[in-house]
Amino acid sequence: MWFRTAIENSVTISKETLSFINFSMLIPLLFVDVALVAWSLHLMEKAYEHKEFSFMLAGLLVAVAAAAMMVVYFLMGHCMNYLLQVS
Repeated sequence: MWFRTAIENSVTISKETLSFINFSMLIPLLFVDVALVAWSLHLMEKAYEHKEFSFMLAGLLVAVAAAAMMVVYFLMGHCMNYLLQVS
């Protein structure tokens, strides 16, 4: 049981620290998402030019991946806030 008390004593994260971590992760994530959306639009343009369905499908999948990354980011932020309130 000594390891449980050691973990409880060593893991103390304030809400200010967590909000800073969330904000510092948001900026690079937004850059990655903008790049993914731009790539998705580029793929969809090529699909329209070449009348090829595979480019359109690839563009759609990249856009869905960008959206899913933002959803997971916000869900994890809420999950971390909830876990800090419980402990």
